[in-house]
Amino acid sequence: MACHGVGAGTGEAFLPAGSLGWSHWAGDARGDGTAIGDELECGTRAAPQVTPPAGLLLSACAASASAADVQLRAAIFPDAVAEDMEGFAVAVACRLAGVPLDIVRGISNDAGDRDKARWLVPTALKAAADVATRLLSDPRTALS
Repeated sequence: MACHGVGAGTGEAFLPAGSLGWSHWAGDARGDGTAIGDELECGTRAAPQVTPPAGLLLSACAASASAADVQLRAAIFPDAVAEDMEGFAVAVACRLAGVPLDIVRGISNDAGDRDKARWLVPTALKAAADVATRLLSDPRTALS
């Protein structure tokens, strides 16, 4: 899980928070909380095999509007396999609350493609539902 859009500048001049020495969470006042930077690991439970395998999810304030946006983000986060707008905030909240998190996403379109006629929303929703069903029915990952 990674965060893009918090930092300084825009376009090619954009600098992520981490490169400026900023944390998204500096840790708690008692000193026993771990700082949170631009990337945050999720997937704490033993998830059943998912195809394709999970990868780095990039959260941004706005979806990529073009291939150029995608390239700029990929230059900073080359391991990103998809983008969303809410995952990083949810991951931070879960980390601070001590709640495990697995994010399930259905991918409907290529990042930067704003032509909704090419989006495969029903297929993406079905794929996400299938993975969520497997996670919830697997005794290793079922909610207790």
